[in-house]
Amino acid sequence: MAHSIVSLNVVEVAKPRVGESHPAQVRADITVTLSVLPSIKAEWESMRKHDVAFLITLQPTCPIGTRYNYKQPFIPQVGLKYVRGCEIEGMLDEEGKVIEEGPDPRPELPGDTRTYRVWLDPNQYQQDMVNTVNGAEDVYETFNVIMRRKPKENNFKAVLETIRDLMNTECVVPDWLHDLILGYGSPDAAHYTKLKNTVPKLDWNDTFLSVDHLKASFPDYKTELTTDDQSKHVPPFRLEFLEDEMPKSSKRKEGEEEPSGSQKRIIAEPHTIPNRGPYPYNQPKKNHIPFTPTQIEAIRAGMQPGLTMVVGPPGTGKTDVAVQIISNIYHNFPDQRTLIVTHSNQALNQLFEKIMALDIDERHLLRLGHGEEALETEKDFSRYGRVNYVLAQRLELLEEVERLQNSFGVPGDVSYTCETAGYFYLYQV
Repeated sequence: MAHSIVSLNVVEVAKPRVGESHPAQVRADITVTLSVLPSIKAEWESMRKHDVAFLITLQPTCPIGTRYNYKQPFIPQVGLKYVRGCEIEGMLDEEGKVIEEGPDPRPELPGDTRTYRVWLDPNQYQQDMVNTVNGAEDVYETFNVIMRRKPKENNFKAVLETIRDLMNTECVVPDWLHDLILGYGSPDAAHYTKLKNTVPKLDWNDTFLSVDHLKASFPDYKTELTTDDQSKHVPPFRLEFLEDEMPKSSKRKEGEEEPSGSQKRIIAEPHTIPNRGPYPYNQPKKNHIPFTPTQIEAIRAGMQPGLTMVVGPPGTGKTDVAVQIISNIYHNFPDQRTLIVTHSNQALNQLFEKIMALDIDERHLLRLGHGEEALETEKDFSRYGRVNYVLAQRLELLEEVERLQNSFGVPGDVSYTCETAGYFYLYQV
């Protein structure tokens, strides 16, 4: 899919970075006239940021009407002289500014003339300029065709850059996953029970509904609580799993079995969640599902380092287990990020709807990809929806500042901006 170029102007050549000889960035404006069918025009106008296009110089040597001879070389027949790649930054509006991508529809521009701001390859640009100085033709004054590919096939540059970045990182794949991916070694070598970097003590948050549920979830363990106060035997619990070596007796009666070599114990520490405020909406959301011992073991495996695979027929609570694992990881490792990948948009939406019902801050949820419109919620979890959420939170906090100001009887408009609210806190609160 190609179109003729009306003009190409290089608008910026940035200075080289320290230690480099080529420009840090080269930008150009490409103007085309889209006097074509509306569907084709819409395709050209739908080119997004980071899409790759090609700039081509065609100088045909054959007269018009000459038939293509497949037995002859391709390049001499079509007059292909130069090809350079570029990356779309965006389409320019009437004022010459790049139209930013957002949730709002793009403005409709009058006429058929469209101008695109593109990034050129700075390495290739440096070589072309050196050749021009040495007497060669200026390549960027000869381009007369711009070519684009189908969006589904035009991701090669992003894929190659991702592969390059992954190869340059220190940790591409965890050590405990190498053998499993390569297909050799023990199949359960990545299970948490075979790893040495397990976390000894974790906060299980709202996984257990009561202390009886806790004891029933681990029938092979002896549960010991850190306090004897019955009023404090309520969730949430921090659990520490211990396996104490039992001393082997030198003598035992005839017919008596050898005692087991270890005694499994759980040290359960009840703790209180800090008070988040006096209002009902400040109270944390809690889990209300009484997980079975098998589901609890799956949650325990998912909270520990290693690979966990949960398999079961429909209706066995796999989604609820996954959501509880996500919630527990979120509370135990607040500085880490959790990536959720599903096979379909419907599965991801089911996870999201259940995650929202647990104690996970909404501002930490982000949904990428298509299908967010199918979420049964009025909230927008896309990139732009998260930005709007933060802006709305700012307005809500300023309203709280205004309420606090009225209760103090302080004159002035201290809730106008975050800066004035900061001064109010500094001098009045």
